[in-house]
Amino acid sequence: MSNADARGGIIAVGFHNGEAEGFEQVGERKLNDLIYAPAQFCPNAHVHYKTVSYDSKTILLFFVEYHESRVVELSDGSVFTRVGDRNLELNPDQVAQLRDDKGETSIETELIRNAGIEAADPTLLQLFIQSVRSERDLQFDKSDEDILIQRRLGVIENSRFVFRLAGLLLLGKDPTLSIPGCKVRFIRYEGVTERTGSELNVIKDHTFEGAVPDLIEQSTNAVLSQLREYRALRPDGKFDLRPEYPHDCVREAIVNACVHRSFGLRNQPVFIRMFDNRLEVESPGGFIAPVTPETVYEYHNPRNPFLMSALQFMKIVRMANEGTRRMRHLMRASDLPDPEFSEAQGPISKVMVVLHNNIEHRRVWIDTDLSSIVGSQLAAALTDEEKRVLNYLAENGKMTVSDAWRITTVKTWHTASKIMQRLSAKGLVKENKQYPRDPKAHYILASLWQSDRDE
Repeated sequence: MSNADARGGIIAVGFHNGEAEGFEQVGERKLNDLIYAPAQFCPNAHVHYKTVSYDSKTILLFFVEYHESRVVELSDGSVFTRVGDRNLELNPDQVAQLRDDKGETSIETELIRNAGIEAADPTLLQLFIQSVRSERDLQFDKSDEDILIQRRLGVIENSRFVFRLAGLLLLGKDPTLSIPGCKVRFIRYEGVTERTGSELNVIKDHTFEGAVPDLIEQSTNAVLSQLREYRALRPDGKFDLRPEYPHDCVREAIVNACVHRSFGLRNQPVFIRMFDNRLEVESPGGFIAPVTPETVYEYHNPRNPFLMSALQFMKIVRMANEGTRRMRHLMRASDLPDPEFSEAQGPISKVMVVLHNNIEHRRVWIDTDLSSIVGSQLAAALTDEEKRVLNYLAENGKMTVSDAWRITTVKTWHTASKIMQRLSAKGLVKENKQYPRDPKAHYILASLWQSDRDE
C-alpha cells in the first residue's frame, strides 16, 4: 500500500471470513506483536494504528500512508505493490521503474560504460553541438565532449568519455542496445475496435527505432500521412480544408510520450493506435506527482529533465509548461473534444492520451476518400456545389433548400433546389417531408450511404 496508491490504505485485523472475531482470546502479548509487526518487517513504511470496537469485538486497524518519494521494501529487500485485492512482488525492472516514478533515482543519469563518443550518430551530434554553441555563445575552445558533459549527457571516466543514458537516448546510433524498448510502434486499425484472429483489422503496423529525435520525427510523419482531410464550412459560407486532427496536437502527444516515458521499463515501447474515431498514444510509466489525469493542464514535472533540456536546444520541446494546454487549445480550435488523459495502474503503469475526431458528426469526408464512398465514376461527376452540399450534410446532419442556397454560389433558391433534386436522383440524399409544401421539409444523407459508411 505504501507503493501503490496515493490515498494509502487501511488493514483491519481481527476478522475471519468477513466476521469479527477480535483479540479477546489471544491475549495482550499477541496484540502487541501485531502492533510491532510493521516496524519489524517493513521499517520504511509509515504506519499508524488504533484499536476500535466493532460488533462487540476488539479490532486492530492499521493506516498505511503512501510514500511519495521512496520505494518501501520489506526487511528482506523484496518490494511489493497492491493490485486490486492482491499483493504483487515486483521484479528488478519494475522496482527500477517505481524508484524512477518516485524520484528516488534518475535513470537518465545512468552511465552506459560501453558507449563512448563513437556511439553517437554524427548528424545528430553536430546538430546538437552547434545548437548549444549558438544558443550559449560558447567559445570554440570547448570540445564536443566538454559540451556534452556540461549538459549532463556524459562524463569522463578513466580518461575516456562515457555517455549517460540521456545522452545515448538523444544522440545514439542504436539506443536499443541499452533500452530495447526505445521504439515507437504505430498500428492503424480499420473500424473503431481492435479485433483479432480471423477478424484481424490491422491495416498498417510499423515499428520505428533510433534516437529520440528520430523516433519523434518518423512516427509523427507516419501518423500525419494517415490523416484524412475534410472541408469545414466557415461563417462566410466558404470552405477550408482541415486535417482529421491538428498536426501540432498530434506531434505534441507523440513528443510527450517519447520524452516523459519511463526508461526504467526497458523493454516497453511507446504505442500509437489509430482507429476511425480516435488516436491513442500510450507511454510506459505513470504520471509523476503532483501531475495526475485531473491536474495535467496545471502542473508539469518532467521525468527526464536532462533529456528534455537537451531536446529544447534542438527545438523539439519548449519546456514552457504549456504543452498540454496547447493541445487542448488546438483541439478546441478545430471543434474537437479536449484530449483525454488517463493512467493505468498495475505491474506496469502507463499513461495514455486519446484524441477524438468526432466522427459521429463527420460521417463522410469530401476529400480524396470520396471515390471509395460513392464510387469513382459518381465522384468524378459531382460538381463543386454538390460536394459542398454533401459536406454540409455530413457536418450538420440535415439541411433545407434555403441552407443549400446560402452556402453555394448559385443565385436563386430554385437553382439550389435543383441541386438537391439531382443529388436525390443519384441516391445520395433523401428528402424528409410530411406533405407537399411542408415548411419543415429538409434533406438528409441517404440511408444507403449512411449504412455503407457505418459498416
